[in-house]
Amino acid sequence: MNWKGFLIIIVGLLAWAVVADADGLSVSLLTDVGTSRLEGRVGIYETDVWEAGLTGTWYAEDTDPDWGVGGYAKMIVDPEGSVPVANWLPKIGSWLNLPETLAVKTYLLGKLDTLPMDDGPNAITASAGAGMEVGPAVLEWVYRVIEGGSSSDPVLSSGPELWFGGRIEF
Repeated sequence: MNWKGFLIIIVGLLAWAVVADADGLSVSLLTDVGTSRLEGRVGIYETDVWEAGLTGTWYAEDTDPDWGVGGYAKMIVDPEGSVPVANWLPKIGSWLNLPETLAVKTYLLGKLDTLPMDDGPNAITASAGAGMEVGPAVLEWVYRVIEGGSSSDPVLSSGPELWFGGRIEF
């Protein structure tokens, strides 16, 4: 990865944290299932319904864009949802004393990123999907669309993606 790009991502995320004054601030770190990208997010949540912020992405594979920056918006659908747990695997669930249900916060998500390309103009990506938080753990499914359609590089192609990671609120 280009060290300048990584430095820009870190400085941008830190600057956003200072501007937000750490009240109503969330910091997230996620990766896609193929671990080909690492995404850092810093967001502000002033209400129980909306959150918005900045993203910084690092591409782990050897691709033309080493990094990208953008923004996201998140709308909380059910802040007090629940998912049944013990009945997924009845014998193992009772043996491990799993709870009957697990508290889950569900939301809709939209992201817009720009990727600096070495051999031409910047590429723009848009993603929309749904996610859930269980404590600090995050799981998201989004559909990503790349400006100009698909590419032979799987990291730069349009399609569904599964992301996981963690989130901390301040």
